[in-house]
Amino acid sequence: MGGITLLIAFLSMLIVALNVGGQSSPWDSPLVIGMFVGSGVSFVLFVIVEDRWAKNPIAPMQLFKRWKWRNVPLMTVTRTMLFFHCFANVR
Repeated sequence: MGGITLLIAFLSMLIVALNVGGQSSPWDSPLVIGMFVGSGVSFVLFVIVEDRWAKNPIAPMQLFKRWKWRNVPLMTVTRTMLFFHCFANVR
């Protein structure tokens, strides 16, 4: 339960910071910087909770640790870049 809460917090703060930054607030405003910091802290806590205490993890960390399964992290990075590319081309 803690993993999904931290994942939602991470993604929500990241998306809000990216949407607000440069539009209604400058990139160096305390609001945007605080959202990015909160997003980073939530992500780190998410990884720790998923790796150590989750009985049924959302993202099993073993998928990202073994070189044998290197396609998982590579595809995660690729899909993230494609998402941001599509997100940037909306305007």
